[in-house]
Amino acid sequence: SGGTGTNAGSYPATVNCAASANYAAASGITAGSFVISQASQTATVSNTSQTYTGSPVAATVTCLGGGTATSILTGGVATQTNAGSYTVTADCPASTNYTAVTAYAAGNFVISPATPTVSITNSPTTYSGLAQTATVACLGGGAATLASGGTGTNAGSYPATVNCAPSANYGAASGISAGSLVISQAAQTTLAVTGLPTTAIYGQSGIVASTTGGSGTGVLNYSASGSTACTVNPTSGAVTITSGTGSCSLSATKATDTNYTAATSTAVSITISQAPQSLSFGTPPTLVYGGATATVSASSSVGLAVFFSSQTPSVCTVGGSTVTTLSAGICTIAADQPGNANYAAATQITQSISVTTAAFTITATAVNTGGTITPAGATFLNYAASQNYTITPDPGYVIVDVRVDGVSVGRPPSYPFSSINAGHTINVVFGPDGVVDPTNTTGRPTITDVVLLLRAVFGKSPLTAQEIKRVDVAPIVNGVPQPDNTIDDGDLLVMLRRVVGITPW
Repeated sequence: SGGTGTNAGSYPATVNCAASANYAAASGITAGSFVISQASQTATVSNTSQTYTGSPVAATVTCLGGGTATSILTGGVATQTNAGSYTVTADCPASTNYTAVTAYAAGNFVISPATPTVSITNSPTTYSGLAQTATVACLGGGAATLASGGTGTNAGSYPATVNCAPSANYGAASGISAGSLVISQAAQTTLAVTGLPTTAIYGQSGIVASTTGGSGTGVLNYSASGSTACTVNPTSGAVTITSGTGSCSLSATKATDTNYTAATSTAVSITISQAPQSLSFGTPPTLVYGGATATVSASSSVGLAVFFSSQTPSVCTVGGSTVTTLSAGICTIAADQPGNANYAAATQITQSISVTTAAFTITATAVNTGGTITPAGATFLNYAASQNYTITPDPGYVIVDVRVDGVSVGRPPSYPFSSINAGHTINVVFGPDGVVDPTNTTGRPTITDVVLLLRAVFGKSPLTAQEIKRVDVAPIVNGVPQPDNTIDDGDLLVMLRRVVGITPW
């Protein structure tokens, strides 16, 4: 029995012996112990291989006997960082079946070179107008060369691939994408608005904005944003002054293009003021004291309404543009224009006009023969004067009509004008008195005169030349007798109308 085991140890055994020539059979004889001795310990590296990371790493060792390895040294130290193959030693404790070992060579711990990563070290860069090439680098220090792409002039993104030479901790690599070389848009040179005056007046023309600076091919536009007194053509830069008051501020913007960002200038202000205006009088009116009112005229150079006032109110007054004289003398009229939002007030101007006393004309005329008016012809009279006219028919004639300014005033033997303030006409019409009866002393025809005329018309009783003159009244044209040296029924009809009162004279 006994004498069997697996683990290291001592296993007692009993033995049965068969008989032999010299020995008798025996059973259950103690034979001693079967001894299994501890084996020599071994160890292995369990975490090889590793890839270089730039951080220190330690080998992991597994002891064959199951104990925990201690005093692990990788290449003689606790950890390694760089790529390489390092001898690993470790101590393993004794166990049931294994003896302890010290500084046991457990194998090699391998740190393999890493695959390099690449980068572009000069991106982003800014557009310069020149060709630019990516500057590339390989992580780990291996020489980097640009394999493809990564070169451009205009702003944009240029993909690049890189080749890397091997280094201590990195392997060689080719055609690795490094991303893109980015060429950013450049800022334009300073954009400035030029060509503008510092001041301007309403309506001023010929103002055109221009610019200096700016870069690239972007569209240039002008703006008067926020201005209340001007506008600007966004393309041409032509400025229009729209008011005499308010603000005018102009700026320019040059748009972005492939290689440049947009640029906006600093605003430039123009001080705006009202435009000037001037006044001028027209031809001075004739002013006559006692005469009709007159009209004064003046104009503004910009067409605004002109206002008048009298500076000599004892001589004349002005209402609107109508001048009324109050006395003889010098009438001084002032013209003003107060201006508006666009035009400044005009400088006052004056016009001095002599006011004379009125000289009115009354023209007296005897329209036909048969009498006189005294004084005859034109009589010149001052303002507010008076004049009397005497009307005298010749023998055998009467006053037919007296007309003042073309209007009949009857048949007065005289006519007075008083407080004259205008010119007049007085016209007198005379006519035969129609009296042929020597006994008629009334100065008006009677039925007897009609009978005598009737007899004469029919040749029964001829009239003398003087009598014919006193009854020859027809024809009558526009109320005026037109004697024709003929006695006929026309004269007879007028005589009858006078006798019965139809014709008043």
